[in-house]
Amino acid sequence: MIVKCNQLATIDNIVAFHYHVNIINKCCHLMSKRPPQINVRVSEELKEALHDAANVNSRSVNSEIVSRLEKSFGDESIDVDSGGNGLAKQLQDSLLKQQRLIDAHRTMTEQMQFMADKYSSLVRHVLPAICESEVVRLQRTFTTYGDKDRLIAFFKAIPDISRILVAVRDGHSNYSAMTFVIYNESHIFIADATPMTVERLPREAEVLELFEELDRVGLLDVTECILSRVEQTKDLIPEKAVNTLENNDSRPIRGNIYEFLSLFFSEPEQVKPDWFVDEWKKLN
Repeated sequence: MIVKCNQLATIDNIVAFHYHVNIINKCCHLMSKRPPQINVRVSEELKEALHDAANVNSRSVNSEIVSRLEKSFGDESIDVDSGGNGLAKQLQDSLLKQQRLIDAHRTMTEQMQFMADKYSSLVRHVLPAICESEVVRLQRTFTTYGDKDRLIAFFKAIPDISRILVAVRDGHSNYSAMTFVIYNESHIFIADATPMTVERLPREAEVLELFEELDRVGLLDVTECILSRVEQTKDLIPEKAVNTLENNDSRPIRGNIYEFLSLFFSEPEQVKPDWFVDEWKKLN
């Protein structure tokens, strides 16, 4: 509505004028608030697909495009969150693993300290309490496999073994048998009544197992052998028995194992070809 300047400005005309001005202002305001436009080129196939989807969803093509764009960004946001959660879970798992390692290290340290205390107690209190003298004779079990198991347990349990002396003597029920002298920092132990021998295949397997265990625990390198048959010492007092054995020349068992094994037989040619050749070779 245009108001001419020469027209009489009545109250109705002024009210009508202001009404139309307000309508125009509101329209301009709404136009200024319209979302920005983006011109996008798409293929004919995509355009048809958008039209079909808009018809199915009962909305305009513009609304269909906006809805699909908003949904795609929403899915992307979910992926980002999932990635964040995955990273957080990895971090949590890593921290849990680290804590388990710390706990395992603490447990191992406690166990090592416990073993160190037991070791100290064994050396300072237990051995002196059960050993009447510094030279102790070990009792036999009356079976070769029993003596083998007892000696292996003894080698593992006694601390600070610095030397082992092995010898071949006359046996009781066999032609030959073994004698052991074990040295540690405070005591000497002698086992000179064991019937262990290598004259038969099962008995040889027991002696081989004992020597292999000595090798595993690092004691074969401090083991020496007397390369001549020795006399019976079980009827002597332990100190005298050890002195008698020490009067014989000895050599490291490594490099001399075959010569030592031959002492079990009256003639060297009696060493059987079906011995555990490869196993003994590894120890020699």
